[in-house]
Amino acid sequence: MEMRRDKQRGFPIKHRRGAALVEFALVSTLLLMLVFGMIDFGLAFSDLLALNQIAREAARSAALGGSAQAAVTDWAGRLHLKTEQIQVTSTVEGTTTDPRVVVTLTYPHQWISGKLLGLQDRNLVATMVMRKE
Repeated sequence: MEMRRDKQRGFPIKHRRGAALVEFALVSTLLLMLVFGMIDFGLAFSDLLALNQIAREAARSAALGGSAQAAVTDWAGRLHLKTEQIQVTSTVEGTTTDPRVVVTLTYPHQWISGKLLGLQDRNLVATMVMRKE
C-alpha cells in the first residue's frame, strides 16, 4: 500500500496538515492584533471627536457668559464620556477690545487591548477658542 504524496514537494500529505496549522497560528495572531488595533483606534478616535464637541460647547457657553464646567457636565453625559475624568481649563485671553475664551479639556483614554499590543494609556486633549461676546 503506497502513501499518497504531494506532487510538488514529495512529502506525504499528512505532513502538509501540520504545516498548515503552523501557518494558521502565525497568520491568525497577526490578524487578531490588527483587528484589535483597529477597534482600539476607532474607540480612541470616537472619544476624541466627542471631546472636541464637548470643548466646542464649553467654549461657546463660556463665551456667552455661562459656565464651561456646566456645559462639560451636560455634554459628557450625552456623549457617554465619564464627567469625573474630564479635566477642564478655561482662560480668557486677548485684548480688552477682542477677548477670547480658551477651553482645554483632557481625558484619559484606556486601550482595550493595551496589554496585548503593548500600548500605554494616553491623554486625549481638545482645545477650543471662541471670541467672548
